[in-house]
Amino acid sequence: MKVGHALRLLPSLEAVFPLRSLLLASAEPDTRDVWGGSSSYRTVGLHEVDSGELRRQFAAGFRTVTAHLDALYTAFADAMDAEDRDDHAGAVRRLLDAGRSEERLGRFDQANAWFRAALQLAEPLQDQHPEIDALLAIGELTERVGLYQQAARVYQRALALADAAFQAPAASDACAGLGAVATAAGDWRGAQAWYERAMGLAEGSG
Repeated sequence: MKVGHALRLLPSLEAVFPLRSLLLASAEPDTRDVWGGSSSYRTVGLHEVDSGELRRQFAAGFRTVTAHLDALYTAFADAMDAEDRDDHAGAVRRLLDAGRSEERLGRFDQANAWFRAALQLAEPLQDQHPEIDALLAIGELTERVGLYQQAARVYQRALALADAAFQAPAASDACAGLGAVATAAGDWRGAQAWYERAMGLAEGSG
């Protein structure tokens, strides 16, 4: 069956998004088509997909999805336990772990949601370390997706907090992030200055 036709059979529901991805990944060019060996002239929707091969991939695909969801739910449950113990920093760490798990899979919107939840929890704390960690995670993510001005603002905020808290390693990370943003903007002199400051802080903190 053509992938395009198979996709029309699939409802647009969040529960079957992994199946949609699996369907696209399983598509093979139709060898009966004269253009079968020239994928640049074809669309994925015109590829053939075999239901038997799709069934064989279900088990592995579902195991991957289940493991990912288990990691997310475990991180959330751990965060709840940490909150019950008044270990707010620990709760922030576990929310950040969940966000990084999403980020590794390229689920950037979902990662950002976890990071923002961690930041919201961290902001009222007297200890500023968790807030700095959350800001650095958000800065790296926004930089990664090309939102450079937003990333610069987040890194600047992280740097200000890290300097105030005498956290040289975190300040170094923030400066390196600002250097990366300056590089992306073509500001070579600014990038060099930020990287040199990051190096100095890193060396000073051992």
